[in-house]
Amino acid sequence: MKEQSRRLGEDSIGSLMARLSIPAFVGMFVMGMYNIVDTIFVSYGVGPNGVAALSIAFPVQMILMAMAAMFGIGGASIISRSLGAGEQKTANTVFHQVIWLVIFSSILIAILTFIFIDPLITMFGAPAEIHQMTKEFLEIILLGAVFQSFGMGMNNIVRSEGNAKTAMLTMIISAVINMILNPIFIMGLHMGVRGSALATLIAQAIGAAWLLFLFFYRVKARYPLKVLVCEWI
Repeated sequence: MKEQSRRLGEDSIGSLMARLSIPAFVGMFVMGMYNIVDTIFVSYGVGPNGVAALSIAFPVQMILMAMAAMFGIGGASIISRSLGAGEQKTANTVFHQVIWLVIFSSILIAILTFIFIDPLITMFGAPAEIHQMTKEFLEIILLGAVFQSFGMGMNNIVRSEGNAKTAMLTMIISAVINMILNPIFIMGLHMGVRGSALATLIAQAIGAAWLLFLFFYRVKARYPLKVLVCEWI
């Protein structure tokens, strides 16, 4: 932590911009490929109706991402300033709160969506012929809502510690796994849109597990908030 704080306080603006913004750009670009990859493989393996089903389900995914980003970015701002001021206790407290908020908000959204899934799909404009397909995709995505939200929120926390490369690596790992599993599940196992959703769920779960690994086991000097998770559990 001291080394990270020293660099953030003493390195030139240009050096910091390159070291922090480029990995963030690459990571976000890779994450943006998630839905593109899903769409490409679904278009080949399922057809136009499958692509339409993914489009109908997309707003729910965006709501989950927006909630996680809201808590993650807000918490990251407070944590960055707290670490810079040497207020480790405040940073840890905020980290606790971000974890709880991300988990509870994603579970709440998933439960509400499960309860109202049929009218929601109709409200989003799904015609009768793709209603069931959209429902199959969305139900699997909702099972992994916690993983998606946790990954999104915690990546912002990792960046707040000055570890932009680690956040980038997390997103790349998840995206690459998604790219590998999509054709296997969709075309190899003939699972259709459910295969795409399952590939996304597994990829996001692995990304979330990787972040937990960092917080639990990696060197404290690089990941100053990792001890907090052990204390919280």
